[in-house]
Amino acid sequence: MQKINIYLATFAALLGGCKVGPNYRTPQVSVPPAYHEQIAALTNPPSASITHWWTIFNDPQLDTLIREAAVANHDVRLAQARVREARAQRGVARSALFPSLDASGDYSRARLSQNAPNGFLARGARQPLEGNSFISGFDMNWEIDIFGGQPARSRSLES
Repeated sequence: MQKINIYLATFAALLGGCKVGPNYRTPQVSVPPAYHEQIAALTNPPSASITHWWTIFNDPQLDTLIREAAVANHDVRLAQARVREARAQRGVARSALFPSLDASGDYSRARLSQNAPNGFLARGARQPLEGNSFISGFDMNWEIDIFGGQPARSRSLES
């Protein structure tokens, strides 16, 4: 019930702020029925020497700085390569936050010699001299970041 009273009081205060005073008069605006002048083009035509816009300041120091920047400017492809490299480094740094999985498998076939002690024992027990060996493995590793070292490293590469 108390919330409803608060809402009603707030609504009344906001609605009261929209009321116009008793001495309000609508302003009289005189607008001509038609315009006699032609409307100028909606866009400004570009100037002829837009490529050297800084020359209008007649500042030799600015001219020198822009000339040096144009000479020392890196190629766009080089900049794109650097962006790709930074993104790859960020991915490597962030990979430490996730579990790592590893799976392996191996198969081998072996034959014991009939004259070796193992082969002699296998023949005596009527076991085959040939055998298959299947080995499989699975590893999962995840370092729990208790002290916050991993996110700090990944955040430093993101910024």
